[in-house]
Parts: sequence; C-alpha cells; structure tokens
Amino acid sequence: MGHAQPPLVSYDHDEGESITGGYVYRGKDCPSLAGRYVYADYASGRLWTFSFDGRRASDVRILRDSDLEISSFGEDREGELYATSFDGKVYRFLERRQFKALEIDLAPDVGIR
Repeated sequence: MGHAQPPLVSYDHDEGESITGGYVYRGKDCPSLAGRYVYADYASGRLWTFSFDGRRASDVRILRDSDLEISSFGEDREGELYATSFDGKVYRFLERRQFKALEIDLAPDVGIR
C-alpha cells in the first residue's frame, strides 16, 4: 500500500463543506478550461478549477456559484464535462463570451450522447 498524499487544494468550511471530485477538462466547448481540474462543493454549489503541473496545484479560482447540489461529474467521449445534481438533471458545461466577459453556463442536457 502506498503512502497517503496530502490534498492538492483545500478550503475553509466557510467556503464549502463537501467536496465533489471532478475531472480534468479535455473537451472543446470550454477552451478556457482546457487542462484544468474542475470540482465542486455539494453544500455551497460553488464550482472551482485549478491547474496542476504534475507537482503542485496553482491558479485556484472560483468558476461560478450556483444553487445546485452537485453530486457527481462525468465526461463524454469528446471530453465534454457534465455535472449531476439532486434536482434530477444532468448539466453540460458550455462557455459563452458576452461583452468580452467569460461565463461558464451549466445548461441542462436533454440527452446524453
């Protein structure tokens, strides 16, 4: 059995209470997330992302705040990222640029391909 590894990223309980592990984004719909790890907090609905160089995490940032209770993540064959919530929906990550501002939208997906 290997040695336990400390977490790459942590946060205080005033920011969240229950980490939902995610994926490294490898799709094409959200170029600003390329190669970044995306994860969430079930209790707060907040989504985070960070970069990892193989040794340490860097550039940790809040991706967005939501009202969702994100319970899991998944990806399709093209590397597009999805999140599930206890509202019974599957959400697909989409990137929109409006007025030169970046927004990551969690759009309910009507069907998984």
